Amino acid sequence: MKKKLYIETSVWNQLEHDDRPDWYKTAWMFYETLKKGIYEPYISKIVIDEIAATPDIGRRQKLFDHINRIEPMALEFDEQAQSLTAHYMAAEFKNSSSRRVYNDSSHVAIATVNEIRHVVSFNFIRGGIVMNYGKALEEVWASRETLAKELEGKSPEQQRKHINDKADEACKKYGIRVRKQPPRPVHA
Repeated sequence: MKKKLYIETSVWNQLEHDDRPDWYKTAWMFYETLKKGIYEPYISKIVIDEIAATPDIGRRQKLFDHINRIEPMALEFDEQAQSLTAHYMAAEFKNSSSRRVYNDSSHVAIATVNEIRHVVSFNFIRGGIVMNYGKALEEVWASRETLAKELEGKSPEQQRKHINDKADEACKKYGIRVRKQPPRPVHA
């Protein structure tokens, strides 16, 4: 059985940014390994939404082309993931209202509720402060701020639906090939 990997947005972005040569090289080495089929790759609808918000049309298409070559499973941001994100925020980041921290927590929550033990990311959180810099990450953060504005005033259910619907639209619009998530068993 292949090891499951959840690949967060920052990893994809590093494939098209060379402002951090060490990260760029690492991202490409990892990507080449993914193409060999050694791992079972996963992303989420949040990853798709964040990349779809990339303002540079050419870069956005290249990022989706990279995803298409891998065809990862696209995981939903569901009620269970949203609830776990809220718990993470309450337990670890109660003094942070940052959408960046919320989205980073959401990536971990999505992986957790889908029983994926490995999250691949260039983001490292320490005490609610994201400890990374670079142009690619600035673009991810800008897209997260855009998404935050779109979610303002919506109920948790409306937020989940908005995130998932927007990602489905981006898949159609940009020709993103991802495998659909099968229904997850309900644990009693």
